[in-house]
Amino acid sequence: NLSLGILCWFHRVVTESDRSPESSRGRFRSVQVWIGNPGSNLQSATYIPPPPEQVVPLTTEFLNWWKHRHQGLI
Repeated sequence: NLSLGILCWFHRVVTESDRSPESSRGRFRSVQVWIGNPGSNLQSATYIPPPPEQVVPLTTEFLNWWKHRHQGLI
């Protein structure tokens, strides 16, 4: 069954040969991030993902949707 734990494990596996810090592999982020041009900040960002405190609830909501949509297929 797809779960938060499975997603974390998968992230850990796919980032194994990455230069990602060991402390962040297989974990949900704990800091705000943004996407933008080099040197951009939160105010000038092109895209701002949800804040870290919303990542687990939003991922849980997505997993529930996914499980309902694919019920009986797995």
